[in-house]
Amino acid sequence: MPVGEPSKFQGDQNLAEKHLEKLLRSFYRKPFEIHDYKELESITALADYYCALPAFSAFLYQILPHSLELTAAIENDPNIFLVIAAKLRNETLFTESLVHAVNPWHSPRFRTLKDRRLRDVAEMAHGRISNLIMKGQEIVLYTQRNDASFREMHPSWTIITSVKGNDRVSWPRYIREMVNKLPYKDGRHKPLYQSCVALLEDNRMFNRYTHKAHEGALAEHILCAKIDKDEFPWDRAQTDY
Repeated sequence: MPVGEPSKFQGDQNLAEKHLEKLLRSFYRKPFEIHDYKELESITALADYYCALPAFSAFLYQILPHSLELTAAIENDPNIFLVIAAKLRNETLFTESLVHAVNPWHSPRFRTLKDRRLRDVAEMAHGRISNLIMKGQEIVLYTQRNDASFREMHPSWTIITSVKGNDRVSWPRYIREMVNKLPYKDGRHKPLYQSCVALLEDNRMFNRYTHKAHEGALAEHILCAKIDKDEFPWDRAQTDY
């Protein structure tokens, strides 16, 4: 990507110069926008060439909230953003990409990642959500067995069959139906309500108002993925990389 000698450079030199200018602007904390993945990839390659990944990554935290086109693209292809976030060691970009990579729930995209380290991190986040679903179902079964009124008024099997797809249960829809239809927000049903609400948390940092959670393209998504500080696939104490 670096321009180098003009006679040897292949590509759009004007575009490369614009990307270099943006990299230089990041050194002086001057604002700009990044419009798509290709542009982010190009600037990252330049930052890597000039040994400036930490400096560019540090300023990226300020750029991302204003780069709406770029952050909207994460939803469509989170894997490529996970890879570049790991290269930049940018926790915000990595976390946002992770939330989308464990989705859609019936076919999470992280499973096609070639980098085993990234796949393992995403698998761990996905597993945590699976455990939350399992705990919620344990509470449902326990409540049905011990609470006749709950069993008669709100059989969970009715909800399951109402949201079932061709050959599977839509867990995101099932969870939303449980929260919307069952009046157990307090009293003895509070644990069940809380277990469902935890799965409806929206841990995205961008486009929350333009792309509503659990609607449209996100209807089959569970957006509560989290990552602990010590789980990022790089040494957080290392500042020169």
